[in-house]
Amino acid sequence: MGYRDDIDETWLSNGEQIVHNSFAYVPSGNCDLKAQSACGQRAWELSAQATAIKPTLELFNLAQKLKGKSGEPVAVFFITGRYDDPFERPATEWNLRKGRLRQWRTLFMWPESSPQDKLVSRYKTLSRIKIEVTHTIIVNVGDQLSDLSGDQNGDHAEQCFKVPNPF
Repeated sequence: MGYRDDIDETWLSNGEQIVHNSFAYVPSGNCDLKAQSACGQRAWELSAQATAIKPTLELFNLAQKLKGKSGEPVAVFFITGRYDDPFERPATEWNLRKGRLRQWRTLFMWPESSPQDKLVSRYKTLSRIKIEVTHTIIVNVGDQLSDLSGDQNGDHAEQCFKVPNPF
């Protein structure tokens, strides 16, 4: 059995960076939260400073205690639109672990080689299809409809939950 999720604003909060930038999206540039300058998204992600969101952390901890019908542990998968590159992957993995989100099965990240015009929602759906080869997805949680795309009719998860994104 599997449980899968988005990362940003579902498990990890970028609130400190977002507020620092006065709610503006700044894709690149340095990130020094003590400076008056904006904090670039990539630099923020590489800094691994995002904090765990308490309610979803509690859900994660609950999932870690659950067992499938045959007694096997429930596997947790993360699917994110963050780019899969040699710097972003280890920073994202470190940030998850630092936020007490440990013992997940696989982290699916947006391939760096993907064309910019491809939809993240399509990539996430294809990742769920890969998970379904070996697992039944019992829960899908995300803060954007694109995190749940393809699942709302029940074709990729037994249950879907859209959590609020305060930003």
